[in-house]
Amino acid sequence: MALNNQSWAQAIIATLFAQGVRHFCVAPGSRSAPLSLAVFARQTDAEGDLVKIHTHFDERGLGFFALNLAKATLQPVVVICTSGTAVANLHPAVIEAWESQVPLIVLSADRPDALHNCGANQAIAQKALFRGQVNCSANFTLPDTEQELTAQLQRLSSCCNALAPSQINCQFDEPLYPGEKRAGNTAIPLQQLPRQDALKKLEHCAQNSERTLIILGALSANAATLIQAWLQAGSALVFADINSQYKFGELPGKLHYYDLCLLNSEFVNNFKPQLIIQIGGRLVSKRLNAWLANNPVDYFLLNSTDRDLDPTHQAQRITAELSEMNELVSGAFLRWRDREFLLQADRFLNDSIGTALQMQWSEPAVCVQLAKLLCDEHALFIGNSLAIRMFDSWLPVLQQRPVIFSNRGASGIDGLVASCAALAHADFSQVFAVLGDTSVLHDLNSLALLREPAVAVKVVVLNNNGGRIFSLLPAAQQAAFEPLFAMPHDLTFQSAAELFGLRYFHAEGWQSLPGALESFVAHDGSAILECSITKNSGISHIQALMAGLKCHQLQSHI
Repeated sequence: MALNNQSWAQAIIATLFAQGVRHFCVAPGSRSAPLSLAVFARQTDAEGDLVKIHTHFDERGLGFFALNLAKATLQPVVVICTSGTAVANLHPAVIEAWESQVPLIVLSADRPDALHNCGANQAIAQKALFRGQVNCSANFTLPDTEQELTAQLQRLSSCCNALAPSQINCQFDEPLYPGEKRAGNTAIPLQQLPRQDALKKLEHCAQNSERTLIILGALSANAATLIQAWLQAGSALVFADINSQYKFGELPGKLHYYDLCLLNSEFVNNFKPQLIIQIGGRLVSKRLNAWLANNPVDYFLLNSTDRDLDPTHQAQRITAELSEMNELVSGAFLRWRDREFLLQADRFLNDSIGTALQMQWSEPAVCVQLAKLLCDEHALFIGNSLAIRMFDSWLPVLQQRPVIFSNRGASGIDGLVASCAALAHADFSQVFAVLGDTSVLHDLNSLALLREPAVAVKVVVLNNNGGRIFSLLPAAQQAAFEPLFAMPHDLTFQSAAELFGLRYFHAEGWQSLPGALESFVAHDGSAILECSITKNSGISHIQALMAGLKCHQLQSHI
């Protein structure tokens, strides 16, 4: 028997249908794509009039909707959600279903075990998350045999007959979409050395490498300061993640547009470091993580705790105090021979991308224009999904260094308004946040926290009418894209600003952005700047730029 994610998900949905389930409540997500697409296919077949799909961008609300739908119809109701905090948002509804004896069935999509406990994006311990408050808690992986599939489906059927909630956690590895090719790390995990042996090897590699690449992962502002002198002592090449505190500001040897360079096959084929030293984990760039997973070179990941933050499983991990970096490996040893050729190519990209973004109305254009107005005394909170990727990929070379914050531990879109509000109680002159529309809707009630903060909190809302991050994924090629992934809401935020007593600014095109931004930044109190970007128009600009970069002749002499 040769099952794939699609046929497995179809068997799960068919079993639930056979057990009388007719209502499926679907939250947006990519890891849950096989389940969502299986429900969509069931709705469009000959029996489709019997299947009802209900969608909502907020799992907490969707859970309570499903709970009371089960009460009203006297039938079990299924909720489908993606991995990470999306599952945790269902917990209040599960508690109520347990106490009320309601058959609420949670189908939670999950990452495979190989991506757990290693800093992989949106991977949390969600097996048996609701233990003690569910009748059935099962974890399913892709079955290898007919017998294993049959056992799973029998277990699933039993959940439908209980007057209590259940959680079926389904671990999906990639590929998640029909026709998508598997792309990932097939290498054997690296054997970890004792700490002293690892340090000796690091020192030896550093002394002998002529092409050393330093990757800066997520760092607090204090941690970033501790390694500044070490970074400046040598002449290595540097990739700085947006959360490293070094994406903004000057740093010798920084290849600013590394994420976009990794789109280019010429660059990837010729870029050959001899040593990689990573400081901190949780890299935003999916392209960088994929490149690291398939790049056989001496690779060390140094972190101040012993937490495994290497989803590639290819790094030699060393726990070290960042203040002692120069004692562990002298910064003077770190070099990249002829790095100026690479930096020239980076400066060319900075000029050409800057020119292109000035003529567009798109999400990265908004982020770039805001970034130019920030200063060192500002805090910038960046939302997950599309917003943080826009800053990580498209931010230009700038002198100022605002302090960067984000919630990249589990990378959820929940609680982001409350998160940026908290920064007003630290030592910043102003707080800025860039959030997606769905993220703001998810935490709309927390706008109440912005009414009387210690300093002004300014929220830029990238309103592209739903989850347009999925437009950059294979979900965009699916017939179910709009209803089950993008989930357009057709809402604007002016009334929300008025409801919470916040000043409202609006930009709906490139021509109106500079004036709106200037007034927004200069305003004394907290405010919302809504940037209305028509559906996929901004994404189309991004895709066109990326297509050009893929085939661009980078004269980098690498």
